[in-house]
Amino acid sequence: MDDILVISKKSLVDNPYHELINLRKYRLVLIIDIKHKQSTIKYSNLYEKIVYIENYFDDNLLMNYVNLFATKYNFTRVVATSELDVVRSAKIRELLNVKNGQNLDSAVAFRDKIKMKDYIKNVSVPEYRKINDFKDVVNFYKRLYPSPIIVKPVDGAGSIGVHKVSSLKGLLLLKNSLLKNCEVEEYIDGEMYIVNGYMHNNKIQSIWCMKYVSDCLSFRDGNQAISIQLNKNNKIIPNLLEATDSILKDLPTCTSFPFHLELFVRKDKEIVFCEIASRVGGGATNDAGKYIVGHNLLFDWIRNQVENTNIIKNKIKSNKVYAQVSIPPKDGVLKFIPKDTPFDWVLDYNIRASLGIRYKKPSSSAHRIISLVIEGASENDLITKINTLNNWSEGNIIWEKGVDFE
Repeated sequence: MDDILVISKKSLVDNPYHELINLRKYRLVLIIDIKHKQSTIKYSNLYEKIVYIENYFDDNLLMNYVNLFATKYNFTRVVATSELDVVRSAKIRELLNVKNGQNLDSAVAFRDKIKMKDYIKNVSVPEYRKINDFKDVVNFYKRLYPSPIIVKPVDGAGSIGVHKVSSLKGLLLLKNSLLKNCEVEEYIDGEMYIVNGYMHNNKIQSIWCMKYVSDCLSFRDGNQAISIQLNKNNKIIPNLLEATDSILKDLPTCTSFPFHLELFVRKDKEIVFCEIASRVGGGATNDAGKYIVGHNLLFDWIRNQVENTNIIKNKIKSNKVYAQVSIPPKDGVLKFIPKDTPFDWVLDYNIRASLGIRYKKPSSSAHRIISLVIEGASENDLITKINTLNNWSEGNIIWEKGVDFE
């Protein structure tokens, strides 16, 4: 029986490894964030070993456990699904001489926003450079002025630490910021599109294109993060697919993985690379994918980190398009949240918050109290329904400010 090491930021409710991996063939050793301990205990008998880590992203603590387990178990696979575990799991594979799964070169190429752009040869990329100190940002800003610039972490996630600098005042605000391991790049004036998909055995098995209605930085203004699927006859789709194919060929990949690609489209229709990740997109991406391409990208990814299995797709509604919506928290105590919506076109309604909790404005695009999937007949129909949903949520989700609130 082979030993499998699983490192999980997510709960076993979201990522039921024990249901997706054949327990008659594999023993599972699980390292999981301690915040999921209460929901994990009931599954203890299905795992060879479970360790709860208080500081999940403490690399030294994680590697201490890995080295300890390596003396007892002969790991042949390492399973991970969080974006922040992409490189960590690849390092573990390298340490344990595990040949299956994404190797370190591939993992770094899909996480390091400098190196990934270095790989891209046949699609335009923004002008960019690594930041060594604040002087680098100043010089870059001066050279591109009056155009804005973007400063962001090289290996960030969830739009954390991303800054758009449009003025000298904005530039000076960055002076005291932690700019370690960051890059600066040209601001692209255009619309942002998303291409989600799954590559299996060196072929794209499923793929779909979406467009941000409100972008991944909208959470800073308290707005919903919204993306809609493009109409099947949208003329930009062939260009997006061609760019995607080129980018995936330029990057070092592995046998089986999902991808989440963001592309700018300028007003003259030139496509410009933004970034790509070798994981399932955030928010309701996976839920939307079940309706759009007919399979669960996350579950297929977990299975295929262990065994090379076929991607089985369910029947889809080819005459429909879908949107994914994330409703962010407000600065206040959540007093009431409806258990459902009155709309039959809301297919998935997942509450990610608890009543009576004091929330702050989100610091990441991943922070949300509800994630939804909406069905529509067209892009315009989706926009109409999103506006209806927004009015409904503003009137039905109740927040209360306390005396300690500004």
